[in-house]
Amino acid sequence: GDSLVPQTMNIFNGLIGIPLQNVLKMSLIETVNTAVVFSFVMSGVTMFWFIQKLYGKYWVSVIAGCLYTFSTFHFAHALGHLQLVSFEWIPLFLLAFWNLVEKVRYRDAVFSSLALFLVLTTDYYYLLWCIFLGAAWFAWSVYKKKLKVSKHVLKVFATFAGLCLVLVGPLM
Repeated sequence: GDSLVPQTMNIFNGLIGIPLQNVLKMSLIETVNTAVVFSFVMSGVTMFWFIQKLYGKYWVSVIAGCLYTFSTFHFAHALGHLQLVSFEWIPLFLLAFWNLVEKVRYRDAVFSSLALFLVLTTDYYYLLWCIFLGAAWFAWSVYKKKLKVSKHVLKVFATFAGLCLVLVGPLM
C-alpha cells in the first residue's frame, strides 16, 4: 500500500530477486536477506581481487576484503538501504579499469564497461564516483607517462567509451 516513488530502486537486486522468488519460491524476506548476504560476500571477494592485483600479497588482500565488507558503512545500510549495501561491483570496476590502463586490451575494455554497468545497476552515486575515479586514473596515467597515447590506446578506450554509452546510457 505504500508508494515507491521516493524509493531508490536497485536494478541488480531486483533482477536477482525475480528468479529467487519465482523459481526457488523464496519469500520476500528470504530474497532480501539473500541479496544482502550476496552483497557482503561479493564485496569482500571483489576487494580481495583488487588488492591482490594491486599488492600481490595474500594476507593483505584478505584483510582489505574483510575491512571493506565488514565496514560500518556496510552494516549501517544493511537494514533497509538495499541500493547502498550493494557496493560489491566498485572494486570489480577498479580492478577491470586498472587492467585496461595497464595492458590496453580490448577484452579489458569490454570487462571494464560490463563492470561499470554492474555498478550502475546498484546505485547512481556509485556510478558517478567510478566515472570520476576512472577519468582521474586515466588522466594521471597519461600525465605520468605510464600510458602513452597512440592509435591503439585511442581505439581501445573508444571501445570502452562506446560500450559504456550502449550499456550505461539507456538506463541513465
